[in-house]
Amino acid sequence: MQFQAASCNAKLSVFGLVLSGALMLFFQLPVRANESVTLAWRPSSTPDVTAYKMYYGTASHSYSNVVTAGNCTNVTIGGLIPGKTYYFAATTVNSAGSESGYSNEASNTVPVTAAALTSAARAAG
Repeated sequence: MQFQAASCNAKLSVFGLVLSGALMLFFQLPVRANESVTLAWRPSSTPDVTAYKMYYGTASHSYSNVVTAGNCTNVTIGGLIPGKTYYFAATTVNSAGSESGYSNEASNTVPVTAAALTSAARAAG
């Protein structure tokens, strides 16, 4: 999976994660993993937080991937599969290296674009 930390200057939404672009689909397509989602949160009020970690996976409360966002309050995670639902939860890390428990979970179904539909139709036909 790919990720990139976006600008650390962003002051966006609540710690409960804001997800971009959700589209519910009730079928799965054989398309490549090339989509991304950007997550953002409000900084923790705890004074000694030195980093944030974003955990994610394709099953609720079962995170198979982690991205360290440093002291940024947003992260872009790439390599996601269109039509698939991903679940996300964040933690904080303090100056002693201790990690908090998970935040509330957020989910996002990666939109299937017209290009992905065309690609899937060509692969099937």
